[in-house]
Order: sequence, then C-alpha cells, then structure tokens
Amino acid sequence: MRNFFIVALLFLGQQVFGQSFIDLEKEKDSITEGYGSAAAVTYFKTKSKEAPENTMVALLLALAYAENNDSALAATAFKALERHPQKPWQFYLAYAKFTMNYGDVEQPEVILSKGIAAYPKEAALYAARAALGKNRSSGVGFLSDFNKAIALEPQEPEWYLRRGLFNLDNGYFSLAEKDLRLALQLEPKSANIFFLLARLHFEAGQPKKAQNAIDSALYYEPDNAEFISSKGRIFENLEDFDAAFIEYERAIAQDSTTATPHFFKALLHYQLENMDAFCESLHTLVHLKERGLSVPTDWWRDIQYYLDDICDSSKASYYYQRGIAAYNTDAFVDAILYYEKALLMDPKLTLVNSFIGNAFFELQAYKDAIHYYEKFLDEKESFRKQADELAARKKQLPNDRSKFFDISISEAYYYLGMSRAAVDDLPGAIRNLDSAIYFNRNHRDTRIPQLFTFRGLCHAISGNIQQAMTDFNSCLALHPQSVNAHILRTTLEVNQIKGVIKPVDMRDFLSQDQLVYFSWEVKKAKTLPQVRPAIDQQIERLETANAAIDDPMLYYLIGTLKLVLRNTAGCDDFAKARFMGLAVKDPLCK
Repeated sequence: MRNFFIVALLFLGQQVFGQSFIDLEKEKDSITEGYGSAAAVTYFKTKSKEAPENTMVALLLALAYAENNDSALAATAFKALERHPQKPWQFYLAYAKFTMNYGDVEQPEVILSKGIAAYPKEAALYAARAALGKNRSSGVGFLSDFNKAIALEPQEPEWYLRRGLFNLDNGYFSLAEKDLRLALQLEPKSANIFFLLARLHFEAGQPKKAQNAIDSALYYEPDNAEFISSKGRIFENLEDFDAAFIEYERAIAQDSTTATPHFFKALLHYQLENMDAFCESLHTLVHLKERGLSVPTDWWRDIQYYLDDICDSSKASYYYQRGIAAYNTDAFVDAILYYEKALLMDPKLTLVNSFIGNAFFELQAYKDAIHYYEKFLDEKESFRKQADELAARKKQLPNDRSKFFDISISEAYYYLGMSRAAVDDLPGAIRNLDSAIYFNRNHRDTRIPQLFTFRGLCHAISGNIQQAMTDFNSCLALHPQSVNAHILRTTLEVNQIKGVIKPVDMRDFLSQDQLVYFSWEVKKAKTLPQVRPAIDQQIERLETANAAIDDPMLYYLIGTLKLVLRNTAGCDDFAKARFMGLAVKDPLCK
C-alpha cells in the first residue's frame, strides 16, 4: 500500500514511481545518507555522462541537485529534461513538487496537466493534481481528479484514502468515512487507516468511536508513539485526564524523539490550570530540542511565547497568569494574592485591577469589588494604550483592537453594576449598565442580552416598569431563548394583573444562590374569570417559547401560573421541572 500520510504534494516520492526509478532512488538515498547530498550529485553526474539518454538518471540528478539546495542547477536540469521527447511520467510529479517547494503556486498545476495529457492513464498524476486543490487553468475540481484516479486503479487504497482525507479536511464526515471504509476493505490490517478513522470520529464529536478506532490502530502498531499520543487526546475529550496523562507518558517512554506527547502533555497541564507543571513540560521540550529533537515551527513559536509570558518569574505576567489559573479553579483568595503581586511588579497593568474585582465579586465582597472596578475604569485611557500595543504585537486589525478594549470596559461596567445592585445602589447600578451597553453597542457580543436583562431587573426593582419592559423586550429581540428575560418579563407582568395577590419581590432575583418562589395567589374564586385571560396569555407565550428552549425554570413558572388558576395540569409541568433536576413542589400536586 502506498504511504497515504504524506499530504499535499509530499506524496510525489518513490511510492508513485516505477520500479526502475525506485531502484535508482534507493541508490541516491543510500549515498546521501552515507556520504551527503553532494556525493549523490557527483554520483548521478557520472551516471548521466555514462548514459546521457537515460531520462531516469537525468531525473535523479535533478532531484539530487534539489536535495543539495542547488536550486539553480536543479531548475536547469528539470528544464533540460522537460525538452526531452521521451521523458517519463514520473518527471511531471517531481517537477511539480520542485516548483511548489520554491513558492510557485501556478506552475505545478500546469506541469501536472501536461503530464496528464501525455500520460492520460497514470492515476498518480490525477491524484497529484487533486492534491493541489481546485485547478486554475484546467477548471477540473478536486473530486473529479480523485474519481479519475480511482477509476484507473480501483484496487489502490491510496486513492480512496486521499479522497477521504479531502472530505475529512472539509468536514464531510459521512463521505470521508465511506472512502476510508472502502480503503479498509482493500487493506484490512492497515493501522494508518484506523488512525484516520480515529481522527474522523474525534473531529465529528464521537470520542467513543474514536477510541475504538485508535485501539484498532494500536493493535497493529502497538509501539507507535503518535498513535498512543492520539489516544491521550481522545481521553482528554472524554475528560478522563488521568488516563490521558498515562498515554502521554507511555508515548514518551516508547519514543522520546517525538515532540508530540511532550507538547500534548504540556497543553493538558495548561488546560487543567497547573502552570508550574506546564512550564516544567515546556522546559523539557526546550532541553530535548537542544539535543536535536524536531519541534514543528508553529509549536516552537507557541512554546517560546508561553515561556516568556507564563514561565519567567521575573515578569509580572508570571503572577497574573497564575492568578487567572487560581480564579478558574475557584481559589479566589489565591487569585487576589497573585494579582496583587503582579501589580506590585508592574503598576501599569491596569486590567489586573478588574481581575481583582472579579475575584472579590465571586467572594461576595462587593464593596472591595467596586473599589477595584472603579480603579480600573478610572485608568481606562491608559488601558487603551496597552490594548493597542498588545493588539499591534498580535498584528490584529483595527476593528479587533477596538473590540478588545470596548468589551473589556463593558465587562468591568457590567460587574460594577451588579456589585452596586448587591449593595442596594440601584441608581448607580443602572448608570453603570448604561455604560456597559454603550461600550458594547458596536460589537453586539453575547453579553448584550444579559446587559439588557440585568438593567431591566434594576429598573423593575426601582419601580420603572416601562423601562424594565423595554429592556426585557430588547433582550428577547436579540436572544429569543433567554430564559431569564422570559421569567423576569412574565413575573413583572403578572405582578401588575389586578386580582392577583402576593406579588413576587423582584429583589429576590438579585440572589443567584437560591430558587425564586413564585408566591402569586387569586384569593377569591369569583376573581378567577377576571384574571384568567391575562394569565392564560402569559402561559401561552411561555409555552411557545419553551417549546424551543425546554428549560426547567420555565416549566416551573408555567406550572405555577396554571396552579394559580386552579388548573392541576400545572402539576405535570412541575413533574417535568423535577425530572430535569429542579426541586419544586406544590400542595395542590399529590
């Protein structure tokens, strides 16, 4: 079976060449490995003089020049061979690869199309052109070329794999699986096919199937460190982190020369907020690289960034990154200590003040939270300069720079508003929420519905009924499935219905730690006909919304309204809410 793991035009190697070419290339590789690429050039120059009409030797000479980084001589050799009337089909593959390696995006497709015209029954040429993507001059698409290769060599699993890989890369999972299964029929013991099936199921969100596929791959190649590392990633996806670490350690023990398990292990430490272990893993990678370990360029760039930003204890970022990790694991007091250390080292890090505010907010120390949010917002122009500098380093577009600043300021005003509401400063809370919405106005990110909802709640508590209803409706216009907005709007409207007693105190919704009790009653039976139309309207509207949302709190609210009308069908809604985990009951429900 041909080696399908070489992507794009990397498959233009010996696996698609004729046997005589393979023999010659083995000679070249043996000489290069033993004596260097310059020796291979000398050898094939000699062979070319001995057999000037042997186009295979001429092709190997061109490849030897390329491997020796003699690009000018390689280009000359390829062009000379291009003029030869009897050049082999393998020439088109090698020449296309050469031109692509030197940055020509147009010429490879032209070369391969010429090869197809000269050798219309060589499947490898079609597969190579398919690897280039949608062809610019011929107008032939990916799948047409793959299909032609399969039609010419229907028993070659490589072509099914390449078509499957194309579909996988483009998210066509069912088509990709069909091709991979066809390849598996032709090569039933291929570990690599099972490995690709594992990748397919992993990307399709099917971790159990991915686990079965990677186990099959490991059955045939139990010592393959890349396969073992991939099994670790699958365990991560299943949130079995201990098992993931075991697989990474097993992969490292199996092959210490590959960077993959080391890098995945480091990233898992980062994901689990263990910054010290993360840095230790990165330093191991640096040490291994110094000893010759090959690390992909993009990984190495990330490693250097993390070492500078997270692992250098002489920098403030070392501490605020650990503060973020502590905050994310609910260690809020530790987070504050780390943040304060970062500010001591670099008082210009104004955003860290808002991080401290967030930690105090989670501790319900609202006055302290207010202090730090105000401190951050008082220095927002200084933060704007820092945000611009950071965005410039990340090469962000101007709109992205503006968004980072605006959303950061909006978030600070939002949490400042919630802190003020918690200490009963509703006018101040509303002003802060006005500012939060203002800074978010041009971005409309996912926080906007919450901003309208919470400002509406503050208006409702303050008795500003119309403003509250406007905010709730604004939220639902942007996000029709906002459970909180539906509950608050319904509660406020039912509170206003004449004949309904024991209105719900809107302040109860400020507490996020307990279930709000809907206390409405209709005391006199003769009042029911008067209130029924208004309450039925609320029930109908909520049931329509909850058909798409299916939320236990909405079932609880719907059930409550039905029971207010003495309709025991509300007990069914309570049962649904309880089934979904909400502990609710009512005396009317047996």
